[in-house]
Amino acid sequence: AHRAHASTALIADYFDAGNKMFGYLMQNEVNAVEKVMSDTERPFTAIMGGSKVSTKIELIKNLLDKVDNLILAGGMTYTFAKAGGGKIGDSIVENDKLDLANEIVDLAKEKGVNLVLATDAKLADSFSNDAKT
Repeated sequence: AHRAHASTALIADYFDAGNKMFGYLMQNEVNAVEKVMSDTERPFTAIMGGSKVSTKIELIKNLLDKVDNLILAGGMTYTFAKAGGGKIGDSIVENDKLDLANEIVDLAKEKGVNLVLATDAKLADSFSNDAKT
């Protein structure tokens, strides 16, 4: 998993690399992704969300070789919108990834992939779980 949670993160520090492994749920997810990525029927559309482009860049690049359509949603779309000259207000953005976002857009065009960025968003007064929307 990509986040350190108390129930799992610290225990791994007590084992050497040869004795660490992930659980059945993660194995099922890995198997599902491998199946989809190796045995795809066309047309193939992938939908990806999240707040950061930086944590998904390699997956996005790999998907561009396999999909006909890639739909990006969540906070990462603000980085793409700003890179394309859009106004995003105080929304989350990775300013150091603007050029990378433009490269991805260009790469998608070059590979003939229909890249769709989510345009609908929910507005809130702060970036928190108890924000007023």
